[in-house]
Amino acid sequence: MSPADQGVAGRSAGGLAVRPITAFAERYRRFARDLTRRILSEAFMVLRMPDGVLALGANLDVPVPAVFEVLDEPDLLVLVNSVEPPVGVCDDSGAEDWANLHQRMHYIFHLFRGFHERPVLFDAPFSAAPVEAIRAGRIPAGLL
Repeated sequence: MSPADQGVAGRSAGGLAVRPITAFAERYRRFARDLTRRILSEAFMVLRMPDGVLALGANLDVPVPAVFEVLDEPDLLVLVNSVEPPVGVCDDSGAEDWANLHQRMHYIFHLFRGFHERPVLFDAPFSAAPVEAIRAGRIPAGLL
């Protein structure tokens, strides 16, 4: 066998051994990435509201305000249909993977719709003392 033939044979044999390892490594990489995204989404993705804390991975079980019970604006219906599951499918709005744009938009849709009329959201976000600290270039004490 010539050296050129040995090189081709060697690459073929090596390629056969490398392919399963590469395929396994790629599956493991995807698994690790997805697991990391889910862990980070669950552990860190929270939204502090004036009246509580929302876990962005949990379903928002809030009533639909009367103003949104019937949607008849065509552009709004297109948007809603792009983020909501089909009728009859479980509508869990929690974003288990905040890196997934569709899950994120689905949660945000429920957030905006469900909290649209909450009076507490129209209050000033800071009292006078934190505003004074911010204007002075300091980080205010306490929760922000």
